[in-house]
Amino acid sequence: MKSSIYISLMLFLVLFVTGLSSAKDRSLVVKDEPRNSQKRIALVVGNASYKKAPLKNPLHDARKMSDTLSKLGFDVITKENTNQKELERAIKDFALKLSNGNIGIFFFAGHGVEVEGRNYIIPIDAEIEDENDVKYKAVDVQMVLEKMESSRNQVNIVILDACRNNPFTRGFRSATRGLASMDAGKGIAAGGTIIAYATSAGSTASDGKGKNGVFTEEFSENVLTPGLKIEEVFKKTARGVREKTAGAQVPFLSTSVFDDIYLASDKTSEPVEVLPVKAETLPTQDVKTENDTVSQVEQKPDNETQPPEAKRQQDKPTTSFTGVPSEPDKDNHKFRKILLLLSALALLILIIVFRRSVNPFKRVKHPQSENSEALLGHNQEKDESLDNLNTEEAVTDSTYTDTLTQMEFVLVKGGCYMMGDTFGGGGKDEKPVHEVCVGSFYMGKYVVTQEQWTKIMSSNPSKCAISDNYPVERVSWNYAKEFIRKLNNKTGSKYRLPTEAEWEYACRSGGKDEMYSGGSDVDKYAWYDENSGDKTHPAGQKQPNGLGLFDMSGNVWEWVEDVYAEDSYTKHSKNNPIYTGAGINRVVRGGSWLDTQQNVRCSYRGSIAPDRGHSNIGFRLVFTM
Repeated sequence: MKSSIYISLMLFLVLFVTGLSSAKDRSLVVKDEPRNSQKRIALVVGNASYKKAPLKNPLHDARKMSDTLSKLGFDVITKENTNQKELERAIKDFALKLSNGNIGIFFFAGHGVEVEGRNYIIPIDAEIEDENDVKYKAVDVQMVLEKMESSRNQVNIVILDACRNNPFTRGFRSATRGLASMDAGKGIAAGGTIIAYATSAGSTASDGKGKNGVFTEEFSENVLTPGLKIEEVFKKTARGVREKTAGAQVPFLSTSVFDDIYLASDKTSEPVEVLPVKAETLPTQDVKTENDTVSQVEQKPDNETQPPEAKRQQDKPTTSFTGVPSEPDKDNHKFRKILLLLSALALLILIIVFRRSVNPFKRVKHPQSENSEALLGHNQEKDESLDNLNTEEAVTDSTYTDTLTQMEFVLVKGGCYMMGDTFGGGGKDEKPVHEVCVGSFYMGKYVVTQEQWTKIMSSNPSKCAISDNYPVERVSWNYAKEFIRKLNNKTGSKYRLPTEAEWEYACRSGGKDEMYSGGSDVDKYAWYDENSGDKTHPAGQKQPNGLGLFDMSGNVWEWVEDVYAEDSYTKHSKNNPIYTGAGINRVVRGGSWLDTQQNVRCSYRGSIAPDRGHSNIGFRLVFTM
């Protein structure tokens, strides 16, 4: 009987794979879907009311850009005259809304400066006297890119009309005009990243003689032209800007996009067009603007040199991102129908054989292979240490030390508390405030350090590889889970990441109403953007919270077990809640040296793709007795 099962199974698999192979032999076109079914999100910011040097056009530019992108089907968030907190909050909300979308666009018009090779956009409340002020009172464009990249949408576009001739650089030691070029090749968007500047690196842009800046006027007109690829839009914009400014201003583009992207297709009712890169791509070439190299993109054949039939086929409009087989000929269509019928027959035989051979009243436990426990992509990994989350054991020792790594753990006695933004002013994802109860557990006294990581993994991924006692960083969620797996295998223990509810309970010194981990004095307990010196610090230099836990606010973000969802609090159970439902990103907590004091609050929630590691992200462990 078992042999019959195997024969039926093999027959089904062979037929199924044959069908797939047949489908693969056909060329790909892109499936039509209406524009309103796509997710296009844009954040448009115009800052003009600066105390030192007000500008006349950014608000007009922002409004014109918002109107233009709305016509192209974008859900546009428009912000005007933002201070630092408002700007940072808008970027965070934008990234959350952008999650798993098709195209995201960030546009900024206003003042911008470059310091030590990094670009900063200036909020209207910034009081900048020297270069050091910029890091703490402006917004780093790299942070904007990282927020967008973590959203895992298809394509990211950043447009900076921020190269104004501005007074903030007059007292700078390394004063430059305009912004520095940035590398778009580091973007992780599936379709790539584009960074566009209103003018070339080190130059300044004209505020314009009319209502709008020259760049915004040209771009808004060209991007609405049906049938233009996004690169052609920027090239046409560059030509127009150069002509209108008599060569004084030439836009600059950096791109890592390999696909053909159309924001306005041949018909206004059609959505964005993105042609997937095929396996047989042609050699790459360096694409240059009038001033500099941008990156490598796919070299396209010249349409004029192709046969008429090939050109007509290439010009045929295709839309969206999802690839489906092109329409086969009639013989292939019949063959696929036969394959489908045979596959269905094989499946029916398999079901009958199984029903005759397996006792329907007997529960069969299928053993899992060792490889099945590994996390692949974004699938959720079963953590056996979470199975006993609700089990209370009699624990008396207040501390515990791992003999292999010397990691120290502190007993966190279970209890109930109000989880979420109890102080007000937080984000939607910190609400509703709700009561949860957690069991007792041991929490790492410090984040995992570089020395402890290296003992298990034999390598150090950290950017700030300064000392063994510094937090390990540039560790993705997946990589942290691999560390835990190896540590548990070597020690026979059950270490794991904390749940989000456990983490916040411990951060608040056992569920107390604390804004930061230890109290209300952020400088006493946390390294954040105003006191960190733009870098990580050794673990344990700030004051501990009421449980003796260090650095739960600031220094580095900390991974937790939960999947991120904006509304996950509405789905929490009261006892030991953990959200593992639908979602791509994982939750990070605590903020970092790079973040504002708003972001290092105990209730603040961050969201990062599980395969991404940054220089301000680490983790700490929970030990289950």
